[in-house]
Amino acid sequence: FNGSVSDTNLANVTLYLDSVANDTNTSGTSTNYTFTKTLTDGNHTWSILAYDTAGNSAQTGTRLFTIDTGAPPVVVLNSPANNSVQQSVTVLFNSTATDSSINNITLYIDGVANETNNSRTSGDYLFIRTLMEGIHTWNVLAYDTAGNSNQSLTRTVVVDVTTPGIVLNTPLNSSYSSSSTINFTANVTDRELRNVTLYIDNVANDTNSSGLNTTYTFSKILSEGTHTWYVVAYDTAGNSNQSGTRTVMIDTTPPTINSVVVNTSTGISGDTFTVSVNATDEGAGINTTTLSVRYEKNASAIPLSTTLNAGLYVGTWNTTGYPNGTYLVSAYANDSLGTTQNKTNHNFIILSQRTVT
Repeated sequence: FNGSVSDTNLANVTLYLDSVANDTNTSGTSTNYTFTKTLTDGNHTWSILAYDTAGNSAQTGTRLFTIDTGAPPVVVLNSPANNSVQQSVTVLFNSTATDSSINNITLYIDGVANETNNSRTSGDYLFIRTLMEGIHTWNVLAYDTAGNSNQSLTRTVVVDVTTPGIVLNTPLNSSYSSSSTINFTANVTDRELRNVTLYIDNVANDTNSSGLNTTYTFSKILSEGTHTWYVVAYDTAGNSNQSGTRTVMIDTTPPTINSVVVNTSTGISGDTFTVSVNATDEGAGINTTTLSVRYEKNASAIPLSTTLNAGLYVGTWNTTGYPNGTYLVSAYANDSLGTTQNKTNHNFIILSQRTVT
């Protein structure tokens, strides 16, 4: 403890510690007075009182100081956890600093001092900060009043407010398949992807938790008919995204040829015959319907094209130049998936010579 005291007739100088006279120097010299003392840890006050030989006195103002020879502050990071992912740009940083004489605690974000709390109390320290999306580091540095310091370990926190990106690939919307096995594919991307789930007919069907930014393929066997499908993806922050809904029809059943009708079953070479086909398909729908006429004495088929007329597929055959005999009429119906139904109804056309009377 050091103080300057001057007087022409100085008598003594007394050091007061914690409001109690501790030591007196009676040299009577106007000079700097130094008192060396050993104190306990804690808060203390000190001042100096001087007297001259005439009995006059003067006392300095009182000063406060702290002795702290112990360990630096103990610092514990509470939240967010290391490598955690936050779904909000507003992040609450929580840490605990304990010491008999805390002075301040400073939050560091990405290696830069961000905010200091000078409340000087042991306990939890909360810092609410707004961060940009991305990866950030954080730690805290605490000082006590003696200048002892302690810095915490560094943690990483990821701010992720963006939902996963989803692009559906196959099957295309409103598509048809002649196979009951369907490969559902979608591209899914995110900074911290957690899982991808395929929904079929509004029911979760399969989940992939690989967390990779890649093309996801789900191979499924579906029943005949129309189905809906979409994909839902979650990231580790809890952000989710649902794709649009697509439909796919499974059609493994060929068209049905209900009837093949010839306008007349007999005639002579040169006549024109009309063949009408009633064909239906409950799935992808009729694409083409064709006819053929085959002579009974050889295997060569005569193809006939058809046109749609009043719900019937109608074809005509001009028999000019064809020999007399029996001809078998066959019908073929294709749906848009290429599934073919062949129906030979044993429809016969008989060409004979004209009878002369």
